[in-house]
Amino acid sequence: MCGISDAASYAIAYDAAAVADVTAALSTARAAAEKRQKTRESIGRLREKTLHATLKFFLDPDEGHHEVPLPEGPVADIFDGERVTEIQNGNFSALRPKLEVLLPRYPVTVVLPLPRQKTLVWIDPATGEELPPRRSPRTGRLSDALPSLIFIKNQLFHEHLTLRVQLLDVIEYRLRDGWGNDGRRGAHRLDRVPTAVGDAAVLSAPADLAALLPPLPETFTAAELGRSLKLTGRNLSAAINILYTFHAIERIGRQKNAYLYAPAKP
Repeated sequence: MCGISDAASYAIAYDAAAVADVTAALSTARAAAEKRQKTRESIGRLREKTLHATLKFFLDPDEGHHEVPLPEGPVADIFDGERVTEIQNGNFSALRPKLEVLLPRYPVTVVLPLPRQKTLVWIDPATGEELPPRRSPRTGRLSDALPSLIFIKNQLFHEHLTLRVQLLDVIEYRLRDGWGNDGRRGAHRLDRVPTAVGDAAVLSAPADLAALLPPLPETFTAAELGRSLKLTGRNLSAAINILYTFHAIERIGRQKNAYLYAPAKP
C-alpha cells in the first residue's frame, strides 16, 4: 500500500518523531477528505462521513485506489490492484457477506477504528448552535473490539484476512434531537472527525488476540474478566466466546457457580 509505512500509519513506533509524522499524515488525510467531500456535494452526491473518508486517504493517499468496483460485484473501500482494504465503522454483521465474496479471491485487510479519547459537541437542531465541547470521561481500549468479532467469527482467521484494530482520538458531533429534558437520550450522531492516532493491534492468527487484552490474573471468573475489560452483558459474552473459541483463554474449572478461566499458555 502506498503512502506512510505500516509502522507509522498504525502508531506502533512511539518516539516523538514518529508521533509527529503520524499526526501530520492524519492532518493531510483529513484535508484531502474534506476537499473530496466538498466536491461530492457540489455534484449532488451523498456526503461521506469524515472518519471513513479520512481513513481512506490516511491508509492510501492515491484516490484512484478508493471506491473501486470489483469484478465480483462489491465496491472496495481501497483496492491497490492486489489487496482489498475495508474500513468498518459499524456492525461487523454487515461486512460478513462481503467477506464471503472477497476472501476466496483477494487478500483483505479490515480496519476497525475505535475511539480512544472522544470529545463531544452537541448541536441544537433548531438553531444549529454548537454547545461547548465536552470530553468524554471514558477512554477506549483495544479490547473494545472483541464483541464485534463475533459477527465474523467464521472468517476471523481466514488465511487471506488481516484485521487491524486502530484507536483514534475523535471529535463526535451529535444532534440534540432525542428525548428527555436535554434531548440527548437516543440522539443522532452526525459525524466523527479523527484528530490523533493511538495504539493498534494487528490480528492475523489466534495468538494475536493476546494483544487486545490487558494484563490478566492467573485465574479469573467471567465477571472478573468483564471488570478488567469493562464489558458487560452480551458484549462480555461475545468477548468470552471469541477468546475461548480461539484459545486465548482456557476454562480450568469452576468457582462456586461460575466457570474459572486462565490465560492460555504460549
